[in-house]
Amino acid sequence: MTSPTDGVLRALRELMQGHPALQVRLFALSDTEEFIAEVRRLARSAGHEFDVEEIRQAMGAGRRAWSERKLP
Repeated sequence: MTSPTDGVLRALRELMQGHPALQVRLFALSDTEEFIAEVRRLARSAGHEFDVEEIRQAMGAGRRAWSERKLP
C-alpha cells in the first residue's frame, strides 16, 4: 500500500537524481521552514505541488527510515 508521503518522496528522488547542485542547495539549508519552502519551489518548477504537511510527513518518514536502517 502506498501513501501520499510515498508519492512525495518518489517525486523528490526523481527530481534530485542526477542534479548534485540541487542536492547541495537543499542540504545547505539548516532552517526547516527554508528547507520546506525550497522543496516546494523546486517541486513546482518540475510540475509537482506539495503542501507543507506532505513535506513534513515525508521528512519524518525519511528520518524514521534512516534511524531504523539495518547496519552490518
